[in-house]
Amino acid sequence: MTTEYSHSIRNRLFIVLSGDELEYVVTTNDRQVVTSGKVAVTDKAMLTDVLANTPPLSEIYSSVDLIWSHTSFVTYPQAFTSTNDQRDLYKINHKVHASDRLETGSLNADIAVTYAVTYDLLQLIKSKFPNVTYHHEIESLFKYVHTEIKTTGESIAICCDSSQTLMIVKNGQQLKLINRYDTKDLDDIFYYVMLAVEQLELDIEQLTLHWVDASVDNLNNGIPNMFTPYIKYVTKIDLHPNISSALSTAITCA
Repeated sequence: MTTEYSHSIRNRLFIVLSGDELEYVVTTNDRQVVTSGKVAVTDKAMLTDVLANTPPLSEIYSSVDLIWSHTSFVTYPQAFTSTNDQRDLYKINHKVHASDRLETGSLNADIAVTYAVTYDLLQLIKSKFPNVTYHHEIESLFKYVHTEIKTTGESIAICCDSSQTLMIVKNGQQLKLINRYDTKDLDDIFYYVMLAVEQLELDIEQLTLHWVDASVDNLNNGIPNMFTPYIKYVTKIDLHPNISSALSTAITCA
């Protein structure tokens, strides 16, 4: 069977796995969205069924990109090359579950990242799409901030949904902090942003806060009112309105 998105070098498949959901987008090579969707995926059996019975996911694509979302990570210098040391560093900061496998990615030429993936789900995806490449959502966000947000001074970029906040703090192109926080509401987001301001001694009169609302139904629209009394410049980053920030930044930076 041939469809508008099958067997074509013009089309790419992007997939996000985020713990209890799989989101996908099919694009042309010039990044125009052809189709997209979300399905529940919590285990190997559900993913097997989704890959077999969801039409866009049962096709063949010129390239397939898998993005792991809502999973913990650690960053460190690229010179830190020992796999055992990387694993030990991750285990100091995060719990490793029996179903986890640790993977390594790259933010730039100087900074690497190690993150956890669900091994069984990764093997299923690789079996279905032998040409798949995969990375953590923080890699896409970091590249997006670096290439799309032009800042010359101190800046904080946050990407917030209903359960987590990704934060990148830079001074020009110098990275000062990159982290993931569990956040359930605006108060949690405010706490971690202002904690970074205090710990890094950022100048709130010169600081710019860039924010992406990755929540459903714009739950974080109160961010400007909450931060404007404390941070002089607060700017919203608008991504694709119908797909997640993890997919939107991955497509932009692909």
